[in-house]
Parts: sequence; structure tokens; C-alpha cells
Amino acid sequence: MDDSTWRCVLKCPTNPDTFADWDANKCVAKCPTSPFIYFADNSTRECVTACNQTVGYIAYIPLQKCVLVCLNNTYSHNG
Repeated sequence: MDDSTWRCVLKCPTNPDTFADWDANKCVAKCPTSPFIYFADNSTRECVTACNQTVGYIAYIPLQKCVLVCLNNTYSHNG
């Protein structure tokens, strides 16, 4: 469910920037941190526990997002 429009959606909207939280069954602006750290995946618009490395995404922990390039003077390690 998209809280901004109160509609059931197949994919969470990009404006506002939201992602599917399958545990809460709604679109959220920030993915949950419990029971696992979830990352916002822009390609699927979902909260995921692991970013899709086959297309080059890596987990950026400070923002809890899947990114193509490490940000803010950080470096990719082990993938």
C-alpha cells in the first residue's frame, strides 16, 4: 500500500521515493533495520537484505541503499 495515495500498488512510487517493505506490507521511505538490515533497491523498488550484485549493485550501509558506486570516500570490499 502506498501511504501517500492510500492505494494498493504493484510497485512503490519514485515520487515520493519509497520502497516495498514486505513485512509491513506497505511502501516506506526508509527500509527497516530489524530483524535484519534492509537496503533500498532502486531497480525493484523493494527493501532487500542483499543487493543485486549481478547488475553491479553494492550495499551502502550508511544510507541503507543499493548503489552502483561507493559514496563519500568509501570503498567496495568483497564484492
